[in-house]
Amino acid sequence: MRILTERQREALELVIKGRTMRKIAFAMEINVTTVEKHLRGARDILQADTTAQAAAKTLILNQIFL
Repeated sequence: MRILTERQREALELVIKGRTMRKIAFAMEINVTTVEKHLRGARDILQADTTAQAAAKTLILNQIFL
């Protein structure tokens, strides 16, 4: 399995914390489309169908520490 990029991890971490796409974009200083790109890449790497599944997998695989 490939490792998530720093930006993919950051976006997923903010999803786990309950942030909206707009708030994630603001926090990361990027636009919503780019947030969606990072989350799509994370889903692909983690072989997840949804962002929620990707978030759960990152926690299970210890790729994000809260």
